[in-house]
Formats: sequence, C-alpha cells, structure tokens
Amino acid sequence: MATAARDDIRLPAPTECPEMPRPKSPYVGLRAFKAEERVLFRGREQDASLLKDQILAARVSVLYGRSGLGKTSLLQALVIPEVERNNAYVLKFDEWSQKDPVEALVHAVEQFAVENGVELRTREPSSRLVDVVREFASLSGKTIVLVLDQLEELLVKRAGNVNDIRKELGSVIRATKVSHLR
Repeated sequence: MATAARDDIRLPAPTECPEMPRPKSPYVGLRAFKAEERVLFRGREQDASLLKDQILAARVSVLYGRSGLGKTSLLQALVIPEVERNNAYVLKFDEWSQKDPVEALVHAVEQFAVENGVELRTREPSSRLVDVVREFASLSGKTIVLVLDQLEELLVKRAGNVNDIRKELGSVIRATKVSHLR
C-alpha cells in the first residue's frame, strides 16, 4: 500500500487495483470523484485525514469554500470511505431542490437504513429526522454521519424559508449529546 502524508489515510497504488479499469486520463471532468476512483484522487490525503478526524470528534463539522475547489470530491473519494471504516454509516445528501427537503432527507435516511439491513419502526410520513436518525443509530450500533453536501443550494433557493430544516437539524445536533450521531 502506498502511504499518504499521514499514516491513517492509505491510498492503494494504481498497480494494486487491477479490477479498476485504467482510464486514459486521471481527470473525471466536471463531476466529482467517487469512492471507487480514490486511486486517482491524489494530493489531498492530509486534508482528508484532518476532516475525517474532525467529523469523528465533533457533533458538527463544516467544510466550506469556493465552488470548484473539490469539496465533494474530497468527501466522496477520501473522507466518507475513511469515516465508514470507523464503525459509522455515512449518508451523503444533496437533494435540496425537492419540494420538501426535510421530508426528502427523512426519507433518504429511512432508505439508507433499509439498504444497510436496518428496519426502522418509525417509518411514518410524519417522522421527524431526529427520531429516524436516533433509531437508526440505536438499532445499528454504529455512528450515523449525515453529510449535507451542496447545502448552499437550499439557502439560495429558499432564503427566507429554511426554518423547518433549521429546526430538524438543530434537533439532531442536540440529540448527539446522548447518541451515536454526527
């Protein structure tokens, strides 16, 4: 294994991934890098390690920067896989254009739980985010990490109408004092 600037983020050398087709170019264009392309995403290992440590240590972590800096690539290719290796489920959510983003986020958490073999009892149309996430954490025995990517889309599109999501996220943040939530 090739090691990065810090020993806790390890990237495979290109020759160690024979099942991964070798692209003609290490660039993926305008879209973000994915976890399965992490072998191509080089040079941000120290950033990834610091962010992973921050996510695992704190209830809330904020990653911000100009558009196009590679925040989503950093999260998808390096950070999320490493957080998952630390007994955590990580749900990346970026569907802020939905009619009701709170309902969409609750539904995404419910679906994610089911995809990971966890059957929730709170599956009701009026389920609150904090209840669904708390139950998911309790039943799975793992830390639940919500990565709210492209959150600025919600703030721009619904500038005067973010109270519902603010209340729901506030409830989740406050609940982390006693649960395995991040």
